[in-house]
Amino acid sequence: TDGLEGVGVAKFQDTKAPTLELLTADNILTRNPRFEVKALVADDSPVTVILKQNGLEISRTTQYEASFVATLTEGNNIFEITAVDRSGNQSLPANLSNIKLDTTPPVITRTRPVSDDIYTNILPISVEVIASTNEPVSQSTLNGNAIAISPDQKTLQTQIQLAEAKSYGLIFSSTDLAGNEGHLTSQVNLIFDNVAPIVAIGGVPSLTKDTQVQIPI
Repeated sequence: TDGLEGVGVAKFQDTKAPTLELLTADNILTRNPRFEVKALVADDSPVTVILKQNGLEISRTTQYEASFVATLTEGNNIFEITAVDRSGNQSLPANLSNIKLDTTPPVITRTRPVSDDIYTNILPISVEVIASTNEPVSQSTLNGNAIAISPDQKTLQTQIQLAEAKSYGLIFSSTDLAGNEGHLTSQVNLIFDNVAPIVAIGGVPSLTKDTQVQIPI
């Protein structure tokens, strides 16, 4: 004999699941649809790392240092990543639950002055300018100059000085929290009028004994 009779072959049973460390941060707001998900996997046997986006598998790899590139959809995106070893043991899932894509610029609405025409009998004058946005913004300008933003980041306010009776352009620019920039172009017309109105009383003078009379104007 070859001397191997009666010698048993040891079988190794793997019941240990891979460990998975997610290297990508959660709670991200971006305007870039390209998004990278990275994870580090540890196991004693070959593994398959699986990435799901919004419940659907989009990619898998056998690399222990897993790196995936996903395309975000507008709004919130949820990612789940798991690792499975050769014996079928599966790691606990790691999740990204708040990855938001925002590619829409903010909408700006001028609320003051209400009318495009501003009447005055003195020059120069100070005019309050107020605008609102449909979402929080991080910075805003009027005609290239920074303007104040309210605590809720949705109201813009400033004062402008107008010295001449003419039309003035009002160009708003605001950047939202994702980096999208919105614009609004409007104008106001300053109208100078220091002539008092003239009231004319018509009719022919006459004598009357009535205590009440009507005066046509």
